[in-house]
Amino acid sequence: MTTTRQTPGDAASTDSQSDQSPNPYRVVVWGTGNLGRAALRELIRRPEIDVVAVLGHSPSRHGTDAGESILGGPKIGIPVTTNKEDIYAMRDVDCVLHMATVTPDMTDDVVRLLETGKNVISSAGYHNPAYHGEEFVARLEKACARGNSSLCGNGLHPNLMFERLTLASTALTSRVEHISFAEYADCSAIGPEGEGILRRVGLGATPEVLQAALAQNPIEDSWLAQYYVESLHFVLNKIFGIAPAEMTTAIDVDWDLAPADMDTNVMKVHAGEVMCIRNTYSAHVDGVLRGTMHEYYYLGERACPLDERIGETTHIAIVTGDPTSYRMRFDAGGSLRPSVERAEDPTAAAAYICVMPIIQAVPKVTSAPAGIIMPEEFTYAANDLHSLAPILN
Repeated sequence: MTTTRQTPGDAASTDSQSDQSPNPYRVVVWGTGNLGRAALRELIRRPEIDVVAVLGHSPSRHGTDAGESILGGPKIGIPVTTNKEDIYAMRDVDCVLHMATVTPDMTDDVVRLLETGKNVISSAGYHNPAYHGEEFVARLEKACARGNSSLCGNGLHPNLMFERLTLASTALTSRVEHISFAEYADCSAIGPEGEGILRRVGLGATPEVLQAALAQNPIEDSWLAQYYVESLHFVLNKIFGIAPAEMTTAIDVDWDLAPADMDTNVMKVHAGEVMCIRNTYSAHVDGVLRGTMHEYYYLGERACPLDERIGETTHIAIVTGDPTSYRMRFDAGGSLRPSVERAEDPTAAAAYICVMPIIQAVPKVTSAPAGIIMPEEFTYAANDLHSLAPILN
């Protein structure tokens, strides 16, 4: 979908060689939360990208300049709209970076975008649509076909850390017995605007309030479960060749309470309220535990459940196999090189880490055939090596 253009120059030049350079990818940023702002900051620094619009939600931002109202700086010439119809009606858009809060009608928005010819990269889902059944997949594929567009669920996790890196690492063994994956995310770096979503996952609640909320709306029925369980199924399907119905999942919720009042960057937590919450997803295949995923959300260094805290985000994968087993740890934070640009940038390093796989997927998604794009595949442990042939070919 990306064309080339001739670099402007002296029309009277006798140079027979034309300087050809690709046109920038025309991108819409859908959502202005922590990830949306991080993506916007990075995108405007890249000459390969032309951000043509931003979708916000606060009515006061409609018609404003994204530099002023979203980034809190000078104007950058990018308009903000709060009307989805404005985005649907746009033409000549290569890709929409969909970084929305998960809602029941989210897929309606994504289908409209795809039907109107816009490729979509989403941080909010679609990492493994097959987990939700044939009807769900068929609806997305029909929208892609109608708009000649592509859909890709992408981000740090789900996607890069588990479906790509951890799965690829199973090439180190022959038979996988169990995969354990843990994500530790310091949510205090998000900023005050993230308080709503953090309280939604249970941070800052009293045990009584959290237990009542879980009784009324169990975690297995929430957006968090579908988000991570589809990730677990993707990996176990690749290794064991199972359908969604062949994987059974148990979900456990646990938490740590603040011993004293805490005033974090994002929210205040009083003594006796939740400062760290852990959701554990356990996946069984034929009655055998094959995958376990732990998601830790915590508020600041005092609440960190790790013995050693390095950076803002940590991922630990443990693969138990035959003839080899191994453990991998990935710690991520800000740039190790001091930067003038970062000095005035309040964006959490963890937000950049989450959006970089999304931004870097733009060229692939915009040039791909219409349809759903799954995580990049490498070799990995498989019951039947013949199943790797399409990847290797």
